[in-house]
Amino acid sequence: MIITSLLLIWILFHVQWDVISRRWRQRKNVQTLGLLIADEVQMVGGEVGPTYEVVISRTRYVERQTGNKTRIVACGVSLANAEDLGKWMGASEHTIFNFSPRFVNSIPCL
Repeated sequence: MIITSLLLIWILFHVQWDVISRRWRQRKNVQTLGLLIADEVQMVGGEVGPTYEVVISRTRYVERQTGNKTRIVACGVSLANAEDLGKWMGASEHTIFNFSPRFVNSIPCL
């Protein structure tokens, strides 16, 4: 079996990806990103929101500049504006899924 491409996986917090992706023109690994998993995306509305917004916006910008398709998978709690957030990330309507808050069971921490 011959492996023709190398799969590179980075596991980073949004702050780390912000620092690494700032100089994206000089970093081929950033230019060829194929998948960005944005965890706890509900934080966009919080204290770290601006950094999260920059990370996702920059990723989409790099995608448009390089022509390399990047899939963004956003995970988080049930959101009231999931459709708006998904459209901002470039998702089409049929790819956005949000659990209704009435179906989400909250479990108290002990």
